[in-house]
Amino acid sequence: MSEARIALAGVEALPQIEPLTRSLHEHHRTVDPDIPGVPLRDTDEWWAVRRERYRAWLGEPDTFLLIADDEGLGVGYALVTFHDRDDSNTTGGRFAELQSLVVSPDRRGGGLNIKFHPGSKIEPSRLMHLVSSQPGAQFTPAGVLRLPLPSSGDGAAAVLDFLDGSLKELVRT
Repeated sequence: MSEARIALAGVEALPQIEPLTRSLHEHHRTVDPDIPGVPLRDTDEWWAVRRERYRAWLGEPDTFLLIADDEGLGVGYALVTFHDRDDSNTTGGRFAELQSLVVSPDRRGGGLNIKFHPGSKIEPSRLMHLVSSQPGAQFTPAGVLRLPLPSSGDGAAAVLDFLDGSLKELVRT
């Protein structure tokens, strides 16, 4: 298994992410509670609805799709939309919302790899503190920070909690 590359994509990539999106639905089918009188959609119908929703979102300003690709095989993606205000929370100005975060079933639980842009404002001492305080954290020869994720709980939630709680600590203010 080689290192996946992340690329920005648009609506033209929907066929590429279809298998991953279908795996998301299969996961939903294992964790969604049975609601009396509200049956789950079959996978084909679900994909048709999801595809149209993604198509609409990708037509909005600033929305973006990031695809993780490993030698031509899509192994994950994230779809992010932007809004002027939230219906539940007072957010102030414009904010981003992660609509979907999907990782191929065979890649789940392997950890989180982060490669920093050369121009990022990462404070080296804070980065070293993060690495030394995270059991199993390491740098690959390519300069990618590899962080194991907790095995308990929802994988996407663990990623988001980690990003929220740790990475913002690395930026120079």
